[in-house]
Amino acid sequence: CLSCFLQFSTFSALMLGNSDYLSCAPGDMYQNTVLENAGAQNAAAELSGGDFAALSYEQLLAMNPQALIIPAEASYTADDVLADAELAALDAVKLGAVYEMLRGFEAWDSPVPSGVLGAVWAAHVLHPDLVSREDYVSAAKAMYETFYGFTPDEAAL
Repeated sequence: CLSCFLQFSTFSALMLGNSDYLSCAPGDMYQNTVLENAGAQNAAAELSGGDFAALSYEQLLAMNPQALIIPAEASYTADDVLADAELAALDAVKLGAVYEMLRGFEAWDSPVPSGVLGAVWAAHVLHPDLVSREDYVSAAKAMYETFYGFTPDEAAL
């Protein structure tokens, strides 16, 4: 139980939207569960709704998450976020803690069978001292071998 292992975290993270980094997953979305299961508190948990919520720069800066996660299907990159001067004061930007979910697989931030890997991957990038790359790669390989009948290329993970 990954979330049980990491349940005492006070680490704040934000899952950004697919089309714009000035949007995020509110507490009602599946992506909130991905963050919680990865041992992070969703900085936008108090927001509601079943779709990505639009944010202003001021709202994002007030949330001040320690990490930002970019979904695999995003139309922008971590470099775009890091280069935005309006976000320079954000803890996640200052720490360089802006992470892009892997592309080339199903969207691990979605409620699909392999979606559980989103939490394992996020736990690895947010808590590498607790969830090693080897742990995450092993979980991904086991998931795809068991339920999809193929072994993913380790380099792609």
